[in-house]
Amino acid sequence: LARLHHYVLVLLFKAPNLLAAMLVYTLALDLFNVDVAFGQMLAFLPVIFLAAALPLPFHAGALLLWTVLFPDYPEIGAFSLVMHTFFVLFNGAIGLLFSHFLSAQHDITLLTRKPTLTTRFYQASNGKSHPIKARLIHHKELSQSAPFDLVLITVKAFQVQTAFGQVEPYLSKTCQIILSHNGMGNVDELNTQLLNTQGLSFLTTRLAGFKTTPYSVSHTGNGESVLGACNAAACERLSELKQQFSYLPHFSVSDDIHSLRWQKLLVNIAINPLTAIHNVKNGQLRAPQFSTRIINLLSEACLVANKQGVKVKLSEALDQAYSVMTATAENFSSMQQDISHNRESEIDAICGYVCEQGAKLGIKTPYNQAMLSMIKIKS
Repeated sequence: LARLHHYVLVLLFKAPNLLAAMLVYTLALDLFNVDVAFGQMLAFLPVIFLAAALPLPFHAGALLLWTVLFPDYPEIGAFSLVMHTFFVLFNGAIGLLFSHFLSAQHDITLLTRKPTLTTRFYQASNGKSHPIKARLIHHKELSQSAPFDLVLITVKAFQVQTAFGQVEPYLSKTCQIILSHNGMGNVDELNTQLLNTQGLSFLTTRLAGFKTTPYSVSHTGNGESVLGACNAAACERLSELKQQFSYLPHFSVSDDIHSLRWQKLLVNIAINPLTAIHNVKNGQLRAPQFSTRIINLLSEACLVANKQGVKVKLSEALDQAYSVMTATAENFSSMQQDISHNRESEIDAICGYVCEQGAKLGIKTPYNQAMLSMIKIKS
């Protein structure tokens, strides 16, 4: 049987962790304008931790207790989601980068087609490698973790519908879905498949990385990540989502994500197909022999964008494209990587989107059509 000094030792070992947790949670609650006395936190936090340990999806016991114990603060709902919500991501390079950064704030569930017993790794630009703190599950295990309250889909544009189909049966009625991929499309299609209470947002990013092995990602470049709502249910919870994604580098939110997607599309049009066709790094496109084709590609795309109501100038699109070429001069584009590894590319969501929209609007797009055809032949 345990003696008195055994209990004292246990308390001595556990007390520093509890006191540190109380400090962290008190400071975090203050950010949400929730005023909690020391005595309240001392009494409630151990109970909340016990509830979080219950075998319920998304720490549901803890989520409920926060709102029950602090009923006078409507902000507590957003706080409890930030502290306990699971993310579900997909196992590509961007998914692993997001997992690394978001795991500092959240419990991450990473959906993968590869073995779940192999740890995933993040390699920083200085060469140091760190294990990614994430729970790995196979799609056959989805039902064991459902329902999901927040799903981040980081597959390629042409894979979105398939990926969404995998998780759709396991989404909660108030689930927030976030897409992140190169190119356009998918938003309108997914909105028709969601309940009115399910949110859809888009996360555009300039984080750069590539998978050095099937289980590790090398972080090769920083850039801003911007989140924007794509339906009413997402608009209502945009402030919560802003908190949940705040650990991403250079993160912000926008009320005009469609225009931002177009801006990134213009950069993709200028860089991705040409690097793939000529098998060159991004910075090499600054050579004079590429300038005429880049101008022609962006001229067509800007005409389509402006006809859609998105105000873009050719001069600004060119400046932005060449700035990205300079900032990522030693990187290979994702499309170059796809073509060199005999994988399907996102050309349909990039040049293909411009051609499709141009046809609807009566705008000829021969240069984008040529890029589309050449990439199709290569892939």
